[in-house]
Amino acid sequence: MARSLLLAAAVVPVLVACGGVPVPIHNGYKSKNSEPWKKPKEIKLDDKMAGKVDGDLDYKDYRRAKWYVVNLKTPGDLAVNLEVTPPGDDKFDLAMEVIDGTNFNVISKADKDDDDAFELKKAKSLVELKPGPYLIHLYLEGRLDTCEYDLGVQFTPGKTGTPDDPNDTFPSEVEYPPDLAVVPLQDDTPIQKPTGGHGGHGGGGGGGGGGGGKPPTIPTTTGTGGPPVTGKIMNVQVAGSGGVQITINRGTDAGLHDGAKGSVDGVGGSGFETFACTPKSCKANVKATQDAVNGSGHVTVNP
Repeated sequence: MARSLLLAAAVVPVLVACGGVPVPIHNGYKSKNSEPWKKPKEIKLDDKMAGKVDGDLDYKDYRRAKWYVVNLKTPGDLAVNLEVTPPGDDKFDLAMEVIDGTNFNVISKADKDDDDAFELKKAKSLVELKPGPYLIHLYLEGRLDTCEYDLGVQFTPGKTGTPDDPNDTFPSEVEYPPDLAVVPLQDDTPIQKPTGGHGGHGGGGGGGGGGGGKPPTIPTTTGTGGPPVTGKIMNVQVAGSGGVQITINRGTDAGLHDGAKGSVDGVGGSGFETFACTPKSCKANVKATQDAVNGSGHVTVNP
């Protein structure tokens, strides 16, 4: 009997948190075989291409997560805004994922490991999406968590029209541009020889060609040059020091590189330098508000 009591005493702290609050030991779902992503609730878009839902979650009541779906009929950009009302003043984080419902790839996420952790308002901007279903997954990260939330979406159709139009011949009938001239990495301009008289024998005053002069220095170029590159902002995350970190849909394939200078279109004082460039994208830190950057959605960068 004494040994049984000791074993029971060792188990109780695992099931009871500080203050005697029982901690759920289940996984937060009513069934371990539950597949709620197969029956998500649709967020229907109104005539302004916007939609909104609200709800509440409670881990201990087997309501850990909620799944929604937004069905896009045309290409375009989707803004997702989440506002959370936590149960108390302690740090709380409601995680969110946006998933391509066609191939189930996570295309954006926000949880306690990201820059916007513990923020009660989270915003994601997803650009150049293809038509199809897009899942939004909200879930609690702690076994004692509970909260209320408001979730809103805003869709902006693409400017190029729908690729499903049978009369659309783009780009099959667009002519290829002519080949550009090859530009050397170093300036190959011939060095100019000095002009003027030879002088030099006691020539007085400041007159005439004072011979023996050195040829002028011809500057060389080391930058990549090229016209400005325009792009869209794929993701916006709140960063430290009162700014945001953006990801744009242009990278080294478009001539960009780490350290390229640019700015957010239409936003004053939003100059930045790119970093972490890949063939298809670059990142940058911008001294501007998240609302201002989301309102623009575009950048211009000098390669």
